[in-house]
Amino acid sequence: MKAVIVTGGKQYSVQENDVIYIEKLNAEAEQTVTFDQVLMVGGEGADLTLGVPLVAGASVAAEFLGTKKQDT
Repeated sequence: MKAVIVTGGKQYSVQENDVIYIEKLNAEAEQTVTFDQVLMVGGEGADLTLGVPLVAGASVAAEFLGTKKQDT
């Protein structure tokens, strides 16, 4: 199942087992983080639910793996 979430003013397309990099997330390593600003959830066709602007009652749970400094 796919979803589009919003965090930190940016949109991320995610699905199960994805690893994504998010700026300025206030969490501890191995903590479960829940994103409740979900713009889209589902697959293709009839399984797709679009929010107006958010999908009511939808959330995405993720495990925070840790922080990493970006190379400059």
